[in-house]
Amino acid sequence: MYYSKYNYLFKSSKYGFLLFNAETNSFAELTEELYNTLERVKLDNKYINNLENDLIKQLVMAKIVTSENDNNFFYEKRLMYYFRSFTNKTLGLAIAPTTYCNFACPYCYEHNRLPIFMDEKIETDLVSFIKKHKNIDEVDITWYGGEPLLGIKSIKRILKQIKDENIPIRRHGMITNGYLLNEENSAFFKDYNLNYIQITLDGDKKSHDSRRVLSNGKGTFDKIIHNIDIFKKYNPDTFVSIRVNLDETNKSRYTALNNMVRERWKDNNIGIYPAFVQDFSDGCTSCDMISTNSQVQFYIDLYKNYNIPVNFYSQLHIGGCGATNLNYYVVGPKGELYKCWNDIGVKDKVVGFLDKEMIPNKNVLSQYLAGPTMFDDISCQNCNIFPICSGGCEWLRLENIKNGTNYNLCSSRKENLEILLESHYEKRKISQSV
Repeated sequence: MYYSKYNYLFKSSKYGFLLFNAETNSFAELTEELYNTLERVKLDNKYINNLENDLIKQLVMAKIVTSENDNNFFYEKRLMYYFRSFTNKTLGLAIAPTTYCNFACPYCYEHNRLPIFMDEKIETDLVSFIKKHKNIDEVDITWYGGEPLLGIKSIKRILKQIKDENIPIRRHGMITNGYLLNEENSAFFKDYNLNYIQITLDGDKKSHDSRRVLSNGKGTFDKIIHNIDIFKKYNPDTFVSIRVNLDETNKSRYTALNNMVRERWKDNNIGIYPAFVQDFSDGCTSCDMISTNSQVQFYIDLYKNYNIPVNFYSQLHIGGCGATNLNYYVVGPKGELYKCWNDIGVKDKVVGFLDKEMIPNKNVLSQYLAGPTMFDDISCQNCNIFPICSGGCEWLRLENIKNGTNYNLCSSRKENLEILLESHYEKRKISQSV
């Protein structure tokens, strides 16, 4: 019998003796006696034999104590990761009809990319490429850029061809700055249903207009808000996800925007969430990045000081992303194929072309699909939150290995698990008492 390495046992100064198990994603209050016993078991498994049989059975059922070491879970998670990575039933495409953008945001990692637009030949090649995948059941499409709505003519032609070919789209989305989401464009998507659309607002009007500006420096907040109203009128069933890019200079503006969004659009089909700015290319000259610990404190403050709903609890993760999936591609406007959104426009990251069978860069493809992951990282294998960790961004992992960078791949939960569990405990107690 073994004490599970996925246990997190601690004495809370606020709430007493607590235990979290990441494999079962369970959280429990303990008596002081059981806490002390488990502390001894953690140091030496032989103390398990001092427990009563009924208690041992309960601990085994909860996987606090395991009948053998924890490698079985590791292998099961890795197997699920492989199944997800190499499925051939769904084709995922992030399509950039253009790399051009009408904004000049200071933190944008795409700031040095050439403005290229997709032509009609590439559009036809794209549909032919989809048809070549005869074993797939469905297609997932996300419009991406640059600013995809600058390429709305290509989007319209591609979607018409897909419809004419009776190609089923399972999930259809767009990532846009929202500035061109006018009446005509919003009305168009009424006939080509979007499941979701992501629009960025960087805080209230003052904060947003100092960051999310047109290339001429003009602010964009009022126009985007107006366009969301228009879009919702034509597409009430599309989930609108408002992303708020935050650093130390604008994080205090998040609550004002959150309250405005909740008040203006009183429905469950619009959401808002914070996203913390990272500088992947030294392109952000004015960003003051928020540390991992400060990010956690930010969420706690939202809940405690502003009564904004926050989920402090974890969920089980398999890991991986589109870049680590065999049938997922980012499509550039010249018909070039990439595995990761961060790679678009980078010539030596091209893995193929829509109209060619050859793979000009097998190294990149093999690195994303068969390269190092959390399953090869000793620190990940021994981490007590391994079951609830996605393994971090694969693009960052490869950058660390190839270029000697030092991007942090760890979940913010690793260093802040105790305070997050206490916050969850408190939130749960409050909800039970209401």
